[in-house]
This record gives sequence, C-alpha cells and structure tokens, in this order.
Amino acid sequence: MNNIQSDFEESLKKSSWWSRFLGSQFVSYLSNFVAQAVYRCESAASRGLQESFLSLATKRASILAGAEDKAYVGLKISPSTGIATVTNTGKFRISLRRNTPCIAQNLTEYTILDAVDLPVGASADVPISQLWLEEIRITVDDPKSWFSILLTKEMTAETHRIDVFVNGELWENRFKFRNTDKNSKCYMEYYKASDQLGIRFGNGINGRIPQKGDRVLLKIWCTNGESTLIDNQKLQLTDESKLVTDAIDITTKTPITGGAPGDEIEDIRSGALYTTSYDHQIAWDSDYEQFIKTHIGGLIWLSVWGEKQQEELKGRKDLTNINKIFFSAYSDVKSDEKLEAEIIDLFDGREGYNEFYQWVDRIDQPFTIHIKGFTFLNSKPSDAEVFLKDELNKYFGKDTKNKPHRILIQDLWDIINDLSKQCGIDEFTVTSENLPQNVPVGTYSYLDITNSTFDIQYGSSRNE
Repeated sequence: MNNIQSDFEESLKKSSWWSRFLGSQFVSYLSNFVAQAVYRCESAASRGLQESFLSLATKRASILAGAEDKAYVGLKISPSTGIATVTNTGKFRISLRRNTPCIAQNLTEYTILDAVDLPVGASADVPISQLWLEEIRITVDDPKSWFSILLTKEMTAETHRIDVFVNGELWENRFKFRNTDKNSKCYMEYYKASDQLGIRFGNGINGRIPQKGDRVLLKIWCTNGESTLIDNQKLQLTDESKLVTDAIDITTKTPITGGAPGDEIEDIRSGALYTTSYDHQIAWDSDYEQFIKTHIGGLIWLSVWGEKQQEELKGRKDLTNINKIFFSAYSDVKSDEKLEAEIIDLFDGREGYNEFYQWVDRIDQPFTIHIKGFTFLNSKPSDAEVFLKDELNKYFGKDTKNKPHRILIQDLWDIINDLSKQCGIDEFTVTSENLPQNVPVGTYSYLDITNSTFDIQYGSSRNE
C-alpha cells in the first residue's frame, strides 16, 4: 500500500498546481485514501482471479464452473435397495411389468425392478429400490447444434440416473462425444454452476442433432438417497387398477437400505482436476479404483490389485491369476454382498479389456490404542475421555472416509496434540501393541475405539 501512496504522490509532482500542496495534511490524507481504495480493488481483483482456478477456488459456484469446463459430472445420489416378496392373493393370474411403482406406509416411493408373472397363490422374491420416475417430454421445434435440456435444481438434487429416448429409441451417453460421428445417436451430461444437471446433444459432426418434430423423452430416476425400510413392511402398488392392487400383497423380505449421497464439493473438485485424461473408461493405466468410485456411492474403503500383488500376498505363482483384477471394499450403508453385486455388475460387458474380475472378502485389521494423560486443574477427566473418543473415531474409525491406508502412531499423536487444549489435557502418552506395520492389499486397517483404553487422571504430574 505504501508503494501505491508513493506512486500517487509522484503523479502529483507532475502537476504544477498539485505540487504546491505536497507535504500538506490535505495531500497526505488524500493519498492515503486513494492508496486504500486502490489496494482494496487490487485485493478484490486478486481474490476474484483466484476463483478462476479450480485448485484455488473456494466458492461452490466457482468449483462447479471449473468442473463444467472439463465436462465432469460427479457421482449422483444413490438409492436404497433390497428384496421384497410379491404374492398373488387374488383369483386370477397377474403380471407386473418391470419398474412397477409402489409406496410404503410412510409414503416413501419404491420401484419393483424386475417383471413378475404370478399364478394364483404364487409368490416371488424381487429386487426393489427406493426410486420413482419423473418424465420430461419435449418436441423439437428448432433443430440446432448442441441442443440442451436443463433440469431444475430441485430435480437435480434427487436424480440418480437419466435415460434419454428420441422417438422411442434409447440413445447412449458419451463423455465429451468421444468416438462419435454425425450419425451417432448419443448425448452427454453436464453439470452447471447453478447446481443443475443437463443433457446436451451433438452438433452434426460429433453426435447427431435431433431433427424438427423429433420427440425427446427424459426418464429421470429420482431417489431420497439415505433411507431405511425394515423387513416385513407392507407396500402398495400405485399405478395399477384397484382389482390388481387388491390382489397383490407386497412385503419387504430384507431391509431396504444402502442409499448414499452424491459427491460433496471437494470430491467434485478432485474429480474434475483428475478427469483431464480420464473419460469414464478403464483403459487409462488400468485405473479401476477411480472408475469404481465414480460410479458407486457410499464407499468408505476400496482396495484393487492385480496378479502380481495377489501372488505376493499368497507367496506363490498361480496361472489362474493371469489377467485377473481383484476387488475388496467396505461401506457403512451397504452390505458386502450388495457391494460385490454392484462392482461386478459395473464391469459386466467390459470383457474387451481381456481381464477377469473377482471379489475378495475383506480382511478387517482393527487396532487399539492406550492413552494415558493428565488434565488441567480445571478440567474433568471423564469429559476429556468422551471428547477424545468421539474425535479419534471421526478421524480413524471404521466408518471414516479418506483416512490413510496405514495409520501411523505419529498420526495419532498429532491429532491428540491438536485436540489436547480443547479437551483440557495437559500431557499425555499414546501406545499401541497391535498397530500394523504393514497393511496388505485387501486388508482394512482402522482404529477400534470401543476396545481402546483411556487412563486420564485429574491434575498434571508436572505439578507433583
């Protein structure tokens, strides 16, 4: 700011009229005022420029705008799923189409995912998901390049998947219109800084342009995300005649759980920064981990490895490991069986990479710690213990996302040291007898706070 003030006074010296007032209190105050105004404008401009860089932006709209520039769409909200038993209690054969809607007693909407054909008195177990269908229908009046349809913010927040039909034909979603020509029946998704999801068609060179009179239908599958419906709960059909509804009994056989929120803003930033050379395929350096995280929600921990690591793990070579990719994962909202099914299904139809995919049951490797400490004279040991347990579990517990693959004792020291003043601890020591020195692939290491021990006493030993 002093430089600005000096430059202003140098400019005044060039004026025969203003130069007479140099050194006066008036010019001193005037130059200080101008310097303050210029400095604040410069600071605002500099801060505004920072928002144009995806890695430095702090505002949500700026991060989303940077992600849109790279055509990145984050992981969408995921529905809860489970199994329901459908029974024909009527006097005639009943068939239910695929994606039949129904509703629970708490007015939450669900969808039966498979078609059902039931003779009188017969029952069938079918997959069910907490989804409902919204539709947007548009007739193209003005064909043009990059024809786009934008969803509302409210609908975007609930959207799990979009199916795009043109004249009744399902078109394909292609990232940035990769590998397309003028006849390719495809579209791409984009996400705007206004928190709106959109659909964009091609320009007649990369992707076909919908023609005048074409009927565009968006089938938007919406969900509430995290929701739970326990087993043995009744559901009722909502889109069938009363005759069919009265003759069908639907009861949940398993809990309907596993819903997960979409990407948070920092996940979107990281994904957009990463996506420059990544186009939703798995051909780029065999990056299966990113591919899985981009398509499956609710993951806390994920391990992916190949034949070399598998042979190191088993200590022997095995010809059956050739071209095989192994997966193991953990979610706090999905069972291992559900995760296995989702990941294996994700790679279905991608055999062109000449590789085979195998789920491996996760090996849990919890460790415990012992903390001995002394509180300040005005602190309460029991409060300090409760506070430490809660905070350490947030950083290193089983349900904590993005913690280190192998947790070090110094990681624990650093966190406790940062928290010590908040919980009133004056001094402490941390030890662990089972903290792993090596965490192999397929092994999940985390802090078992329940079985960890805390010996926190009143007063500090340094005062004894």
